[in-house]
Amino acid sequence: MIWIGLTGGMGCGKSTALKIFQDLNCGIESADKIVSELYKRPEVINEISRALDLPDNKSLEELKAEISKKVFNNPENLLKLESILHPLVRKKASEAKEALQEKGFDFAFYEIPLLFEKKLEAQFDKTLCIGANKETQIERIKKRNLKWSVEEIQNRLNSQISLEEKKRRSDFYIDNSGDLEELKQKCSELLSTLTSS
Repeated sequence: MIWIGLTGGMGCGKSTALKIFQDLNCGIESADKIVSELYKRPEVINEISRALDLPDNKSLEELKAEISKKVFNNPENLLKLESILHPLVRKKASEAKEALQEKGFDFAFYEIPLLFEKKLEAQFDKTLCIGANKETQIERIKKRNLKWSVEEIQNRLNSQISLEEKKRRSDFYIDNSGDLEELKQKCSELLSTLTSS
């Protein structure tokens, strides 16, 4: 099985591409999905709450918002959060890879937004970056996060490695500035390239 790390910028359509690859009979897993599942485990949330000094009378959604606020632009808090989550995510990703391999998939895509930021490319056989032009990115992020100002969106985009850098370091690149049909076509073409190589 070829294990492919799928990354890209915010608002570039990584999750949409992942779903398309699933429809094209590829195995899929997502780091964000694993984190969401970990947040549902009381022992994980309790450990994070203690580490970040969070109130314990909040709903899960409120806590997630608090965590996001606490770690954004705060390297010390981010490190605390990552030291709790990352070992658990790595374990789950490894288990997912084994399970997909046992199911007999030729290709499996693992969506991981911070693939290059965390220097994890060596864990994959190939890497794929999903990109889009800046205007499209901002529009998509605004639709998804209605409360974010353009300034906040820019700050978050600037906190990641630039899309150009991700593109340069990836084995494959798909520009997703167009519509869904165009993305489907490009994903299908990539799969043909992978199959014939």
